Amino acid sequence: FLGTDTGYLLLMDRDGRFPVQTRIGVGVKALTQLQLIEDLNILVALCDGKLTYHNPKTLRKINSCIDKGIPKSLAAWNASNKISIFSVMRSKPHDICVGLKRGRKCLIAMWSEERRAYMQDQELAMPADALAMEWFGKTEYVGIGFKNRYAILYAPDGKTNEPEVPVEGGPVVMHSVDNDLLVSTSMDLGIFLKTN
Repeated sequence: FLGTDTGYLLLMDRDGRFPVQTRIGVGVKALTQLQLIEDLNILVALCDGKLTYHNPKTLRKINSCIDKGIPKSLAAWNASNKISIFSVMRSKPHDICVGLKRGRKCLIAMWSEERRAYMQDQELAMPADALAMEWFGKTEYVGIGFKNRYAILYAPDGKTNEPEVPVEGGPVVMHSVDNDLLVSTSMDLGIFLKTN
């Protein structure tokens, strides 16, 4: 899969070369983030501050993932194009954590297997706008990177703690390694974060 700076989502052939098998317009500006949820057969895309859900084989939109305006906050953020970043839990239950543009908030929405949609959610105040976000492997913890600090969020109760790590310049990449998180910063520094 490839997202373009003009809002197109492309399905490439297996070796990543052209020609493109399928292409679909998702938005107008750059498609900034993609995540495949393999066992749900859903591709999540972020473009123009809005999440869209697609069939990974055809790229057709799946409209039922935000089920009739439920959860309210996620549907409202999506409708007003206010989403800046997201991360989907890589194992079941595939909950999603979403960051708000210029709002110092994050949101956790729970996946309902029965309805095949995100149903409940909770909004959480954050110390700053999220610049990076990643779940800790198969745990219920989310690492969130801000300009000058990190937070580890426990999704079930929304509580956070902030580890003491040097982060001048902010996070660049967060990558899950088993149940830990590898964070690289703009200072050419890699840090492992743990939940305990």
